Amino acid sequence: MKKLIAMMLALVMTLSLFVACGGNNSSAGGNQGGNGGSEGVVKLTIGLPTSATVMSYKDNAMTKWLEEKCGVDLEFIPYAGGTDIATQIATTAAANQPLPDILFGIGLGDEVYRSYGKDGYFADLTPLYEDREGASKTFWTRIAETFTAEEQADIERKLRDPESGKIYAVPTMDTTMIDIMDYQPWINTEWLDYLKLDMPTDPDSLYKVLKAFQTGDPNQNGNADEIPLIGGQEAGLGADVINWLINMFLYFNDHKHFAIDDDGQVYAPFTTDEYRKALQYVRKLYSEKLMPDSVITMSMNELPVITTPPSGKAKVGIFVGHLTLHADCENEVLKQYQPLPIWGNAVFNDNRFNANCFIGGDCKNVEKAFEVMMTIWSEEGSRRIRYGEYGVNWTDADPGVKSPLGLDAKFKLLKDPLREMNTCLWSGASCTLCVNAEKEDAQLAEELKPGEKLREEMHAKSYANFKKAYEENNPDPKYICPTLVLTEEEKEDTKPQREGCADYYKKSRTAFCVGDMDPNSDAKWNEYLNTLEDLGLQDWLDVAQVAYDRY
Repeated sequence: MKKLIAMMLALVMTLSLFVACGGNNSSAGGNQGGNGGSEGVVKLTIGLPTSATVMSYKDNAMTKWLEEKCGVDLEFIPYAGGTDIATQIATTAAANQPLPDILFGIGLGDEVYRSYGKDGYFADLTPLYEDREGASKTFWTRIAETFTAEEQADIERKLRDPESGKIYAVPTMDTTMIDIMDYQPWINTEWLDYLKLDMPTDPDSLYKVLKAFQTGDPNQNGNADEIPLIGGQEAGLGADVINWLINMFLYFNDHKHFAIDDDGQVYAPFTTDEYRKALQYVRKLYSEKLMPDSVITMSMNELPVITTPPSGKAKVGIFVGHLTLHADCENEVLKQYQPLPIWGNAVFNDNRFNANCFIGGDCKNVEKAFEVMMTIWSEEGSRRIRYGEYGVNWTDADPGVKSPLGLDAKFKLLKDPLREMNTCLWSGASCTLCVNAEKEDAQLAEELKPGEKLREEMHAKSYANFKKAYEENNPDPKYICPTLVLTEEEKEDTKPQREGCADYYKKSRTAFCVGDMDPNSDAKWNEYLNTLEDLGLQDWLDVAQVAYDRY
């Protein structure tokens, strides 16, 4: 691995310069972990990405709380640039310079960070996690309070190296209710009422409703300008209309690729007859212009103008999207919409585990650095790193108060600092279990604007629909493939097959839905299956089976 890092360094030096903002070489690379300060205070360095909204990291309410809580003196090493941070870290490691005591909120990818851990660049945290009555008690307690037994096992699989079982990271996890729904469909109920239609309850009745939206002039302007259905496969949270339609026919979690059959065998849902039927249905909607081909290329910024037009005249019958991102909540048009019940499968995006916080291998006080990160993982730490300073940005909730989403309020939000210049956050919600980061369980001190109130009410109904479908419609958990963690050798040996097949089946899905591959053609479908086999699908399945059996 060290040879690999040296090669990376040579490449890096030809492409870019290492820049670490906020300090000279000794500050950026120097490690003071474990050096006792005055009265036994431990000095720790933290390397983290810079945020344009954070005015100071040292003179910062989050920092001061941690320093007092843990008995530490924190020195910050801000890193400039997004993906370039990984390059900066590789450069430091390759030059045999010590990394900061804590690397905070930095995504390196599973293969890279585990290799760093094996080679000693990151500390082995396994003993600290396995001492469940020590500092890690906070971690395991919050995991147990938040997730099912199956989900807890999945989290621990993701956390451990698949070969050695060792742990080198402290993860970020986001369980924000309205952000983990893979698709969020909304239907214009005024159009339904005008056309005297019932709420659709299956693919056939959905087709009939969309057809009526297309031909019945439901916006009553005398023009055939209605868009029956729209969303955006690449438009971000909750907008994947294709995934929503496919899950009416079979459970398909695109984040995990595979499923499990009755015999405990891993298989590819994207090769099944049910998947083909789903593609045929989507193709039918597209060919009859019940949805535009822009559902493939639609961007996050384009959708709001279509779903909530500035003209104030509705154009869309059903749209799939996250209200905060894909609609103008202050537009009166939004009042015409209600969440569409989920009669198919409901896929929660549970791929929100990010191993992005580490303790440097040269840290002289690993236990204290781990204590700092576990303090951030506490319920209070998680709230502070998202909502700011207690008594200033938030305080205790009044007894018996409900949040706008109807949940028991856990705290009262006085002023949300997230998108403002501040000295109370470090950026977002790194190194924490971020539960309800969209204010779902907050009592709000300030009256919501009408659009914000409407959005909260609509999101509450949407989540209730989704959760009901998740519990009642989804297959038994034994058929749902867990996260499969491959060893480095398995990844390396099957990289061409895994990447080739995943890229091909996703591109083919687009071609089947709106392109030149008709899923009704046996020849085209067999060509698709044969190409997957030629690309090494069976090799990918074989290694997935080994990983599944291992756990």
